[in-house]
Amino acid sequence: MADIFIGYAREDRRHAERLARALEAQGWSVWWDERIQAGKEFDEVIEQAIDAARCVIVLWSKNSVTSDWVREEAQEGKRKGVLVPALIEADVKIPLGFRRMHAADLVGWDGSGTASSFKRLVSDLAARLGSPSEPAARPRERQPVRSKSRAKPASIFGGTIIETDPAAPEAGIEAIVKALRKMEESLSSRVRIGGLWGGEIEVYGRPDLGFAASLKPPSYFDPSKTSQLGSEWEPGEGGELIRGWAESTEPTTIARDLIRLIQSVSVMSEFGLLQIEVKVVNLLTGDVWLP
Repeated sequence: MADIFIGYAREDRRHAERLARALEAQGWSVWWDERIQAGKEFDEVIEQAIDAARCVIVLWSKNSVTSDWVREEAQEGKRKGVLVPALIEADVKIPLGFRRMHAADLVGWDGSGTASSFKRLVSDLAARLGSPSEPAARPRERQPVRSKSRAKPASIFGGTIIETDPAAPEAGIEAIVKALRKMEESLSSRVRIGGLWGGEIEVYGRPDLGFAASLKPPSYFDPSKTSQLGSEWEPGEGGELIRGWAESTEPTTIARDLIRLIQSVSVMSEFGLLQIEVKVVNLLTGDVWLP
């Protein structure tokens, strides 16, 4: 169970990261870096994280006050009696249901642990949570902040989870290659690739017939940037993107193409983290195989 959940608008991610690092340096565990919108299943992950948290901090900004996601997170924190709102921009009109609550003033805060505004927030949190027992080491630059209470990454659809450095994604490539080779056993099998990056890829076919893939982009992906993914990816009828590979294309080549695609559409790569989830599903029997 994390001590603190941080709710924020995607555009304010840098503010959330700065706050998460500072609070973890005080010794509290923080849940924030998995906040990638990925549909109903991820709604459940967010709900579970809020339910488990002892405190919900919501960062109010011009972006977040118009976000249904952030409002819902704030409402749930208020319902539980653990909401701690914080302002990160000036001249923001806080939503009506939250205006009577005192908001910590983090406008202009640069991440310093000695700033008076941050010290006041720490004091308020300590009154609610108790003082943290052991200060945590500050993470290295570009290293993603992860909840220390979480032993394993959260699963989105029950596949094998691979966390790797975007600059050296060999573990992810290896898992996809294993899954593609497993598909040789049945034409009814599909490889599903998803994860906290928010999108989903389904791969079908087999080496002697050629592979093809369908991409459902994450909700935050800008469709106008589709052309940047390469001419191989073409729009499908349902809003997905589709591409194929020639017969006998090596699984390693396909896996590298898919990893590059995920890196192109995922905001997680910008923060030094690539997490994917892989499984093989037999559509006829329902059997699942994990690489």
